[in-house]
Amino acid sequence: MNGINNSMNEMNGIKNFISEIYGITNSISGIYGIKNDINNIYVIKNSMNDINGISNSISEIYGIENAINGINSIKNAINDINGIKNPINKIDGINNYIYGINCIYFISGINGIYGISGINNVIYGINGIKNSIYGIDSAIYGIKRGPRNFLHVFSKIIMGFY
Repeated sequence: MNGINNSMNEMNGIKNFISEIYGITNSISGIYGIKNDINNIYVIKNSMNDINGISNSISEIYGIENAINGINSIKNAINDINGIKNPINKIDGINNYIYGINCIYFISGINGIYGISGINNVIYGINGIKNSIYGIDSAIYGIKRGPRNFLHVFSKIIMGFY
């Protein structure tokens, strides 16, 4: 286990991330159901600034590829230590909560959070890099599809009255 402990110590904050995940949950909750201005998403960025290599990927969404290289040790440790992956995904149902917010933002055509979703998936170790790439694709797809999806949903709501 020494090797695992050392790798965790060298990950510059993975333990803190796990122990402070409630802080991230609270930061996301602080958006108050997307009532506030989208600038409040910076609260999430600030809550993650202690995790080396992730703050850059959040502040420079187009630098996600570099961020993936920077957090390989986190990804590998999560993939190697089976006990970490499940608790992170299960704490307060954070995955579903984040995806719930994504869904709302997607419908409203505000798709910035999809990039964050990809980074979170790397942290969670769900298919590692695959999901971060999927997050980038989702962001691009969301930007293209967001307004159309909003109109599609809106038109269905309107048609529901007839």
